[in-house]
Amino acid sequence: MNRNVEKCLVYCGAIWNIITASFTILGYSSWFKKSGISVLENKHQLTYINSTMVDSITKVIMIFGLFMLTIGIINLFVAKNFTVNQIDKRVIVWLWAVTGIQFMSFDLIGLVFYLVATVLYCSKNKAIRMILQEKSYSN
Repeated sequence: MNRNVEKCLVYCGAIWNIITASFTILGYSSWFKKSGISVLENKHQLTYINSTMVDSITKVIMIFGLFMLTIGIINLFVAKNFTVNQIDKRVIVWLWAVTGIQFMSFDLIGLVFYLVATVLYCSKNKAIRMILQEKSYSN
């Protein structure tokens, strides 16, 4: 059984992760820092502690973006290495882990890509196991 549909879905999810991570790293983090500092200045509450807090939150945003970028790049390699008629337990574990990460980060589009890919991968694994069992019984 070929894995073209799962491969396409994982590629789409990986590209989605890379795009959203790029926006998070390049756009959202700098916007958050500028907005946070300007709000504190307008309220006359710009102190060292408050500016450090905004800096810390910005760093967390950057780390999350880098984390999602890394997941996207890893998924490009995972999708590239899908093999026909082979069951790989590591891929199953990885896809379920990425699906959980997408769920916890409330990324619904990524969640749909990875959830559908994971379910299809697992169902084709079941079909492959049944074919292999049938072949072993016939011999």
